[in-house]
Amino acid sequence: MTPQRGPHYAKNCPFHIKPNQPLSAAESVVRCVECVARGCDPLKRSKPDLHQLAYLTILENSPKYDPKHKSGASLGTFIRTRVCTKLWNERDKALKAIPYSALEGDKGTQHQQVNQLMDGLVAEALLHDGVEDTVVWEIDVENFKIALPQLLGCLSENERAVVEMKFYDGLKAVEIADRLGVSEGRISQLSRKALAKLGKAYLFGTTQS
Repeated sequence: MTPQRGPHYAKNCPFHIKPNQPLSAAESVVRCVECVARGCDPLKRSKPDLHQLAYLTILENSPKYDPKHKSGASLGTFIRTRVCTKLWNERDKALKAIPYSALEGDKGTQHQQVNQLMDGLVAEALLHDGVEDTVVWEIDVENFKIALPQLLGCLSENERAVVEMKFYDGLKAVEIADRLGVSEGRISQLSRKALAKLGKAYLFGTTQS
């Protein structure tokens, strides 16, 4: 059975790091890079870059760790979430660069779309202090997949269109902006707002638009 992967499954992955010793995470970083590169040839050829990105993420985020944070997250949990999300964002970019026709026959396309949307929720949560642990620990992919049609009902027409074009159709912001007749900045706003609404609706059961 293939292990479930991605930021929303990160809680199942061990990540070991000692305070003020970034290189102590070497074994965990190797495991993360192997995981994110699996099944993606462009990333397999860029593993050294992924290792560097992981360590830069560790160096950037380690000073932000607060052992007294109400979430009670350990340093390993705190860093793992950020490293995993950063690396999977790179995977998402690499996959989007592959012609869509090459993916049309993929039986896992629908599952991949849901996973990408969930990864977007996690990435958005990371921007809000104190929220990320709740989202990362409580989102379950199968339950989310079942609830998604109802969850989409909490979005405005434009928000839903942005979500579907970005995560289902793999369109870039400039392409979505052109289709909706708005600016790229507006697309970013709609995307952030939609992800925030979906995360809140999933976690707290609020599905009213």
